[in-house]
Amino acid sequence: MKPFLFLLLPLAMVGCVGTVKSESVRPDPSIHLRAYRKLALVLVDASGGTSVNAAAGGPLLSGQVTNGSDLAPQILRSLQFNMASVGFQLVDRSQADLIGEFSIGQIRRDPIAGWIADEAILVLKNPATGDTINMFRFRSGNGITPTVNRLLDSITESMKKAY
Repeated sequence: MKPFLFLLLPLAMVGCVGTVKSESVRPDPSIHLRAYRKLALVLVDASGGTSVNAAAGGPLLSGQVTNGSDLAPQILRSLQFNMASVGFQLVDRSQADLIGEFSIGQIRRDPIAGWIADEAILVLKNPATGDTINMFRFRSGNGITPTVNRLLDSITESMKKAY
């Protein structure tokens, strides 16, 4: 039993939550996000696996079957809240001076960490011209898939820096 515990020790020291590596591309460095106040966020793409909560006896007894991609609208709402806290006014696409196209890949349930996702991408575009203002990509930084909340926090921090 003791050798098994020594195998778990590195995992406990590192933690079960993945770090997030963020990358951004800004085609025109002279353009800052604070020039854009009205933001419309749209969900472009989401994928996810099916999760069955077996803690209460499985789906037949508990009825708790969740598809990860079904959570994408809720994740988008959380991102909208975060963007409002950064300083953006959230508006309809027709009133926006900045469109945020959000996609999140392979949302699934981890029994320890909760909801995790492989990566998230946010592309900010000028709706009048279609030009890309900024692109952000967030993915695992240490080989452990990050939680959805950690991805959202990383997006928010990157937007604050670019604002």
